[in-house]
Amino acid sequence: HVGARIHWAMSLSRRQGRPTSRRGRSLAFALAAAAVITLGLSLWPDPQVPATAVLAPQAAPAEPTMVSAPAPVHGLVTMTTGAVSRDGAPLLDSLNQPVRAGTTLATEDGSVAVQFEQGAGFHLGPASALVLRRFDDEAIEIEVQGRVDVDLTHRPDGQRFIITAASSRVEVRGTRFRVDEQEGAVLVACTRGEVAVSVAGAKDFAVAAGTVLQVRGRQAHAASLPKRELEELDRSLEIP
Repeated sequence: HVGARIHWAMSLSRRQGRPTSRRGRSLAFALAAAAVITLGLSLWPDPQVPATAVLAPQAAPAEPTMVSAPAPVHGLVTMTTGAVSRDGAPLLDSLNQPVRAGTTLATEDGSVAVQFEQGAGFHLGPASALVLRRFDDEAIEIEVQGRVDVDLTHRPDGQRFIITAASSRVEVRGTRFRVDEQEGAVLVACTRGEVAVSVAGAKDFAVAAGTVLQVRGRQAHAASLPKRELEELDRSLEIP
C-alpha cells in the first residue's frame, strides 16, 4: 500500500537519526497525494457499470373467475285467437312458435297463450301488448300494456318473476294472478298464493289470494273478491 510505504520510510529516517530533506518531504507529500487520489478513485462508482437493480418478487397472476351466464328460458305459443302479432309480424302458423327474451307479442281483437315450463305460462288478453325484457332461469321480466293472466303452478327455486305495468311493478310470490293496465290505471288480482306490488313513490303492497288491488298514480286501494268472482277468475286464469 502506497501510504504504508511512505509512513514506513519516514519512520525509518527518524529512527536512523537522519533529518528529512525538503526534497524528501516534497516527494513524500506527492506520494501521499497520489495515494489519496488512488483511494478515492477506487471508492467512486464507475458510471459505465450499471447498478444491479433489486427486483421485488411479483405475485402470480390471479386465476380468472368463471361466471356462468343464466340459462335462457324458451317458451312456445300454445293458443291464439283473432289477430295476433309477434315482433311486429302477423302470427299465422301459431302453434309451437318460439318465444324468447326480446320477443314482443301484441293482440287486437284476439289473445295468445304461451307456456314456458310445465305448469307455467301466461295469457295475453285482447287489445294488449307485452315484451319479454328478460327470460332466463334467474329472472323473467315482462313489460305489459293491457291485460295478462299468469299461472305459475311450478316455478324454479330462486327464479324471480316480475311484471311492469305503467308505474307499478308486480313481483310474484304466489302462483296465479292477473295484471290489467288500462290508461295508466293498474288492477292486480290474485287467486292463489301472493304477489308483491311496488308503486312508484309509494309503499309496497302484498296482494294475497282472494284480493284485488287497484292502483292509479300513487294511490292504491285493496279489496276482497267475493267468493263467486274469485272462483270464476281462478278458472279463467288457467293457461290453455
